[in-house]
Amino acid sequence: MREGASLLAAHLSATSFSIVILIVTFLETTLLERHITKIKKGEIGTNTKSVEREYNEIFTLIGFGLFGLVLSLISGLLVLGDLDIELIFKIIFTAFALIIYMLTFLGVKYAHLKVRYAVRGTIFSFAMVLLAYFGNSIILINYI
Repeated sequence: MREGASLLAAHLSATSFSIVILIVTFLETTLLERHITKIKKGEIGTNTKSVEREYNEIFTLIGFGLFGLVLSLISGLLVLGDLDIELIFKIIFTAFALIIYMLTFLGVKYAHLKVRYAVRGTIFSFAMVLLAYFGNSIILINYI
């Protein structure tokens, strides 16, 4: 029983970590978009961070988010007890979020994905994780 509790604690920690990283990544990307807009309008002085530095910070955050989602998915599979519909729902949406987040990460690194597309991928991934962990009970209770 003690080992199962520590696995569950590890899963909850990994899940919380990935959700926090997703939120921070979303906020940082939104701030970067605002910064780019202000630069284009000529409203920014020279004492701010460069766009490249902010871009690298977001790139690092996407990497941490990807790592957190992988840990969450692996620990969730280890915690599996009885495979019920709610757990299957969480696994499916977490896997989708992981795929979307990985594509965003790879797009930023190798395909020079523009920030506005990275924002969309991050928002979509964030929505998938929220749906997987908070919305699945509501959907399953009301519609299935």
